[in-house]
Parts: sequence; structure tokens; C-alpha cells
Amino acid sequence: MFFVWGFGSHNVNRKNFGRAALIVYAIIIVLCIVFGAAILSFMATYFQRVGGIY
Repeated sequence: MFFVWGFGSHNVNRKNFGRAALIVYAIIIVLCIVFGAAILSFMATYFQRVGGIY
């Protein structure tokens, strides 16, 4: 719905809200990917030092 509001709505307020919501969601997704990759990297390093997963 945010795509419709952000790029197809004639209401300026709704258009700005839709675009802002899409930007916020994109930032959240990027942060989740970065933190998820960091956590997986730390876990992989930890299990390599411990000796593997049993």
C-alpha cells in the first residue's frame, strides 16, 4: 500500500508519508541484514574456536 501511496497518490501528504515509510522500512531491512551477518560471523568464529558443532 505504501508503494501506491508513495508513487500514485494525488494527495501530497499521503505521498510524502508513503515515501517516508518506504525509506524507514528499507533502512530497517538493511540494518537487520547487517546485524544478522555480524551475529552469524561471530557465531561461526566462536564455533570454529570451540571445535565445531556437535
